[in-house]
Amino acid sequence: MRKTDYMASLESKLANLPKEERLEFIADYEEHFTIGLTNGRTEDEIAESLGKPEKVAKEIVAQYNLEVAHNHPSMKTILRASFAAISLSMFNLIFVLGPFVAIMVIPITLSIVSIALILSPLLLLIQEGFSSAFWIQGFLLIGYVGLGMILAVGSWKLLQLCYGLIIRYLNFNLNIVRGGQE
Repeated sequence: MRKTDYMASLESKLANLPKEERLEFIADYEEHFTIGLTNGRTEDEIAESLGKPEKVAKEIVAQYNLEVAHNHPSMKTILRASFAAISLSMFNLIFVLGPFVAIMVIPITLSIVSIALILSPLLLLIQEGFSSAFWIQGFLLIGYVGLGMILAVGSWKLLQLCYGLIIRYLNFNLNIVRGGQE
């Protein structure tokens, strides 16, 4: 594959990255061709040694999304990094999606339970109104709200821990897909 074809294909596959990042990656691969040509290699040899531009682009996008998720952890960035890793191969569908779901189920479930506990007085008020049942269960409801607040803090801390675990696992997975490089 000629350099111009390779670079055009790579650039088109990286179109969704921010312009600065895309230009930086393109410059890196231009440099690979420049160094290879000065060492007497042909453009076809250099392109073959770099790998198919589609695969290279998928790895670059996965690495970029992983860095974004690491620097700005949120559900959106973690999901984007996970799906970029999954796109690398069908093998990753099982080995990325499975652990992602398994890790995220617990903090999300705890968050839902904590919200339900915090809102329990409101739910009972809607159901019973200001009847005697509402006032009799008042101390129990205060306990539920307190337990819900404790669970909310715990689930937030657990969610942060899970983000870190997922990012480390995605890094590990990306290194395996690359063939243990780095």
